[in-house]
Amino acid sequence: MFGGLHRTCCTRAPCRWAQLRASATALQAAWRAREGCLQLHQQRSAAVVLQAAWRMHAARQRLQATAAAATLVQAWVRGAAARRAYAAVQRGVVLAQAVWRARVAQQRLRKVKQAVVAMQAAWRARAQRQAYARARGAVVTLQAAWRGRQERLHYMQQLEAAVALQVS
Repeated sequence: MFGGLHRTCCTRAPCRWAQLRASATALQAAWRAREGCLQLHQQRSAAVVLQAAWRMHAARQRLQATAAAATLVQAWVRGAAARRAYAAVQRGVVLAQAVWRARVAQQRLRKVKQAVVAMQAAWRARAQRQAYARARGAVVTLQAAWRGRQERLHYMQQLEAAVALQVS
C-alpha cells in the first residue's frame, strides 16, 4: 500500500500510484540530470584547472630552458667580450713593453756609443801622444845632432883661429 492506494486500484483509470511513480521517476531523472550537469561542470572545471596547471608547468619548463639558453648565450657573449678586451689590453701592454724596451735599448746603445767614442778618443790621444813623443824625440835627436855638429864646427873654427894666432 502506498499513500492509501492498493495495487488493485491501478487497474482502473489513471491511478494515483502511477502518477506518483511517474512524478518520482521524473524528479529522480531531473535530479540525476542536475547532478550529472554539476558533476560534468566540476569535471570540466577540474579539467580546465589541470590543463592550466599543465600548461603553466610546460610554460615554466620552456621558460627555464629559454632562461638557461639565454644565460649560456650571455655567458658566451660576455666571455667573448672579455677575451676581446683582454686581447686589446694585452696588445697595449705588449706595445708599451716594446716601446719601453726600445727606449732602454736606445739608452744602452747611446751609452755604448759614448763609451766607444771615449775609448776611441783615448786611444787616438795615446797614439797621438806616442807619435808626438817619437817625433819630439826624433826632433830632439836631430837638434842635438845639428847643434853638436854646429858646435864641433864652431869649435874647429876656434881651434883653427887659435892655432893660426899661435903660429902667427
